[in-house]
Amino acid sequence: MSLPNADLQLQLQRRLASVAVRRSGLAFCLFGEAGIGKTSAVTRLLKNAPYQSATTRAVTLVAQVIQNLPRPKRISSWLEAKLETDSSLQTLLSLLEVNAPFVLLVEDWHEATPVAQDFWLRLALAAQPKKGVAVILTSRVAVESGLESLRLLPLDLVSSTALLEAEVGAVLPLEASAWIFSKAAGNPLFTLEFFRHLARQGLLWNDTKRWHWREPPNDAMPLTVEALIEQLLFDPSDSPESRLALQARALLEIRVPQLLLDSDIWAQVAGLDLPELELAELYLRRRGILNTSGFVHPLFREVTFKQLSGADRAALATRAVQVLQVLQPEFAAEFLTESQLPPKTALNVLLSCANALKSQPTRAAQLKAKAAQFLSGQPKAKLLLEALEVLTHSEPKDALTLAESILGIPDLPDATRVNAIYYATSAIVTTTRNIAAAETSLARLPEQQQNDARYISSLLGYLMMCGQPTRALEMWQNRPELHDVAETSVLIHVLSALMLTGQIQQAENLSLSILRHPKLLPRERMSVLNIRAISLAQMGQLGLSEDVALEAIALAEQLEQHNAVGAMLFNRALTLERSGQRELMQDHATRALLALEKAGNHGLAAQAQLMLANLDFEAGQDDRAEERLNTAYLSLKQGAETPFLVAVELFLVRFHLQRQLQYSQTLALKYARDALRHAQNLGQPKLIASSQTHLCLALLHTEIRQAREYLETAKPVLLEIPDSHSFYVLSAQAKLLEAEQQPAILAWQAAIARAEELGFLFDANCYRLELARSEQNLALAREAMLWFTAQGLLHGVYLAERYFPELKTTEVAPKETDGRLEVLGTMQISKAGLVSAVKGQKRKELLAVLLEARLVGRSEVKTLELVDALYPNSPEEEAQVSLRQTVFKARAAHGAVTISTTANGYALGGISSDAEEFLA
Repeated sequence: MSLPNADLQLQLQRRLASVAVRRSGLAFCLFGEAGIGKTSAVTRLLKNAPYQSATTRAVTLVAQVIQNLPRPKRISSWLEAKLETDSSLQTLLSLLEVNAPFVLLVEDWHEATPVAQDFWLRLALAAQPKKGVAVILTSRVAVESGLESLRLLPLDLVSSTALLEAEVGAVLPLEASAWIFSKAAGNPLFTLEFFRHLARQGLLWNDTKRWHWREPPNDAMPLTVEALIEQLLFDPSDSPESRLALQARALLEIRVPQLLLDSDIWAQVAGLDLPELELAELYLRRRGILNTSGFVHPLFREVTFKQLSGADRAALATRAVQVLQVLQPEFAAEFLTESQLPPKTALNVLLSCANALKSQPTRAAQLKAKAAQFLSGQPKAKLLLEALEVLTHSEPKDALTLAESILGIPDLPDATRVNAIYYATSAIVTTTRNIAAAETSLARLPEQQQNDARYISSLLGYLMMCGQPTRALEMWQNRPELHDVAETSVLIHVLSALMLTGQIQQAENLSLSILRHPKLLPRERMSVLNIRAISLAQMGQLGLSEDVALEAIALAEQLEQHNAVGAMLFNRALTLERSGQRELMQDHATRALLALEKAGNHGLAAQAQLMLANLDFEAGQDDRAEERLNTAYLSLKQGAETPFLVAVELFLVRFHLQRQLQYSQTLALKYARDALRHAQNLGQPKLIASSQTHLCLALLHTEIRQAREYLETAKPVLLEIPDSHSFYVLSAQAKLLEAEQQPAILAWQAAIARAEELGFLFDANCYRLELARSEQNLALAREAMLWFTAQGLLHGVYLAERYFPELKTTEVAPKETDGRLEVLGTMQISKAGLVSAVKGQKRKELLAVLLEARLVGRSEVKTLELVDALYPNSPEEEAQVSLRQTVFKARAAHGAVTISTTANGYALGGISSDAEEFLA
């Protein structure tokens, strides 16, 4: 059983209470990694306990233990005689019994000899039935016997932060606590040592008012921690086989953490046969260095890798290349640099791996780009162009680097140079949306090619991507000679431009014309139908728009274009937002998310998560909204900077500013600063201005002057944009005026008017509540609250009640209806007369665990318990992501009411079950 520290304390307290009153005996092994706090967890309970206890190390001689234990005043003569001459198990057990109630804590069982380990184990098993006697073993590994083993889990982020703040007696910067947690991984000893190390280095300091933080180098590690880990890892008695196994594991996990590491790969890279590896792995597990999922603590891996000599690293990496080239070629290239293979061999390895990965075109292209480093001249340019054809769509930043590399090769043929320029320009547009930079790039083309059909059609597409449909249309209209000969892709750009510039009827006419084209490809037809559906919706022909959109989606599904299916469903959900069809919008966004995840479009998938989070937020379901936001944020944070990442960060700012919890202001400020930095790196004016607006709001309570500077910079950019940014900046203006203790009524009225004009009624009514608060207008607040109540949007209801407690009413019931979980047979859920089978083994396991908890009267199942139950062999971080995905899929399939989010985990929601009915 695995338990967090707090839960363990409660469980031990209950068990020891029975020992104290001599109702029962107790014996178990408490295990966990070095420094996790095993001994301190027990001694804290024993410190003020109303009974005697003693602590000894497992390596201590039994005779010495007997001599050190207290002697009761009344003791039989035969036992007293035995205590002087006999050190048997029975003698020690008898002494514990006469001292009852008594607790014996035996530390570091794993360090004892096999004979001593067996003695302490037999003593614990013999003491268990003895009332009032407790024997507790601590160890870095579980006891493999009939004795119960309790695993002490690392601290979570909240507990780790609490430990640090208890140490200093003050609040630390959230970034500092998070950085320490990312390194110490919840180990209490390491956590405190990292804090002391940062304080000594001047990276974490107090100016008598508050703590400040400067991020240290990523490889920073306290010498005390490093020395402790080295002492654990490097034992003189280690065999060469265990040393090789440990080193190979560290190299493989550091270089390719996503590698599916089976025993065969591990053994070959270590240079061992499988029986040798099995013995080495068993030895390392018994020493508490490895567990079933790898290194017990990530710092163990880092220290092992750091201690590798250059020669050892080269030998291991060479074997890794040779093994993975055959078994998992997509990862072989990660070890080439350290392997020190000859350039020609490295080139052949990369090309061989690329050819083996034709089903993974992006990865194959990346390997070709690496292989090109070993070539020069025309062969290098040819290989880079092959990589560019793929990467220009999937990895635009890498594509730009490769295109510029080609242009740096001397004596290029004209055709190669022209292609490289177009690839570079396309990457510039994709990453920056900067048309001026694109035109500068195109200016490198030969003069005679700066006016041909390819130039015009490419520039037309770039203008559309950069959000300049008006200029794109002007260019098209100034080149009538292209109208009859333009390719369909160009006409689709023109169609998009017409729709975006409000020329809806012309867009409708052109779409019908394109659809009649005899050589129209299915994929092109799908794009035209999608644009036509949007334009028809804007013309008010919602029925026809629905039919056309469904036809486009059906065609995308027929073509197995998961990305297109997801994108169209997402666009349709955006269209439904203005019409107030929230349930249909939520359905489309959920389906879009599933399709986009299948397509691997993490950017747009995160946007779909963001849309669903917004719906949850508006409905007052903050926990579920935060869960979605964190999922989207973690997904995007792992990749390159994108506008999608900034959008999620900006929503997180608004979300935390609304919640007003302990760390809300700190989190909002962090996300606002990150968003502005990312937006500036992307060079997109609209995103920069929006980030400045959010940073203004996050700074209102600390730096009003700086907040005003940010807002004054952002206003001219955002007020001209006919979307939510324009009224959000007006609301920020109102809040800034209030912070400056100036009248804000006109500003709130302007925000309301702009939100209503654009059709964002939720925001308009939120601002109406702010206006009511500003004027202390109860009637206006009641009017807004009635609107929120009618729509089932509990966020507005809660906000009204916060501002005007006299409005507090009975909570509006969620719209979802109850269902019934059936487990006595095929697992299925019936709801509103419809029955749907529960698909997916993990979903079934999840629902079974939650139902079992409810049957025994538990209000929730903690996240870590679910992780252990459903994903016992996965790393904790991956397992938590998988758990969130399983919860999401179960809710998407059977309704959000199926599983509820609790304070520390999850519970079965508002559904009954046949198991409960049967037991009743």
